Amino acid sequence: MSTDFWLSFALAIPLAIAANLLTPKLQLWLERRSSDKALKRKGQVLEERKKTAERLRSDFVRVSALHADRAELQLLLTVSVLKASMIGALTAAGAGVMFAYASVPRLLGSRLETLAEITTIGGQLFSLFGSVLVFQICNRAFKDYTRVKEFQQFKEATEQELSSIEQELESNA
Repeated sequence: MSTDFWLSFALAIPLAIAANLLTPKLQLWLERRSSDKALKRKGQVLEERKKTAERLRSDFVRVSALHADRAELQLLLTVSVLKASMIGALTAAGAGVMFAYASVPRLLGSRLETLAEITTIGGQLFSLFGSVLVFQICNRAFKDYTRVKEFQQFKEATEQELSSIEQELESNA
């Protein structure tokens, strides 16, 4: 028999004994680690649910006030239109300046073509940024208007969601 066989045989027995002795400790460590992670995840989920409940309450109070005072709703919608118009005008003007600046090197035949391209891209990004801002303003205004218009449905859905969250939080407390 070769020395490789005896060396393998000599190492196999202590390694098998070590594996049998360490396996329960390793399993215990893995289980503890897994349960710690599960508790942490559960805590994070509960915290998110608390934040959701707080946001729902805040939205409900705000929309209830708008429902009770329609003049306030009209003012909110008017201000939203003005904000969207102002942002649209400012970003259009800024993008226009960038596009005009980008055309100067092209008209003069300058070697600043790279700068012109960068400025053109900047103008496009500036326009996109303005569009996103206008969309956010209009989206919130539409949501508020719809919630006030269909207030009873909004109220029922909010109360149901809050009740569900509160039950979940109580059962996990």
